[in-house]
Amino acid sequence: SSVIGGYREGFPAKCDTLRNESTVKFFATNLEPLALFKKALKLPENQWPDSRVVLEDLDVLRFFLINGEEDRPQKSITYELILPIERQNELASFMLQDLCRYFKVKVAIKEQETDCYYLVHQAPASVPLSKGAKEENNLEAGEGQRHFMRNDYISSLITYLNNVPGMLPVFDDTGITQKVDLELGTDPSSVYTLNSALKPYGMALKFSIRKMKMLVLSPALSPE
Repeated sequence: SSVIGGYREGFPAKCDTLRNESTVKFFATNLEPLALFKKALKLPENQWPDSRVVLEDLDVLRFFLINGEEDRPQKSITYELILPIERQNELASFMLQDLCRYFKVKVAIKEQETDCYYLVHQAPASVPLSKGAKEENNLEAGEGQRHFMRNDYISSLITYLNNVPGMLPVFDDTGITQKVDLELGTDPSSVYTLNSALKPYGMALKFSIRKMKMLVLSPALSPE
């Protein structure tokens, strides 16, 4: 049996799978829709950011938390699925069917030519290596604030960018493996603003096209 619904006030965003001798239960409380689709498809969250999701003829506002946590009460969902323990291997399959039915979509993993960005570092500019101190960044700070990274890896910036709603997939091609200190301007979610901030370091996001696997959601066909 399964139940799917909207936001539950007063509960944290979480999910888990519980088992006993007779049943297996998956529950999710106040999760964003795309997170549940990824779990149903068994896609590793850290390897499948939101930038690798394509919505074909669907309302972006329904699936992405454009305004971060402010959007969670309107867009997150609560879900529960219970199966006999002997059918636990079918948990993800049933979950995907429920989600597709609830959102009236079909899903597929498609390998396709995709617009993307590469973060590059251009000589002769020197690498902005960290001067030490506490590892920190404020990439999630509000627009208009001064954003920075201190004693942090480039991968933190790549992860942030890949989960900005509407951002193309971003890959690191800098070759920088050490920790860095970066001043990132007032809106690192904007490619134009970020490139202006990165220019003194000899770094930039460069547009490219790459063949990669994408998670594609599209409207389900209505029954005749």
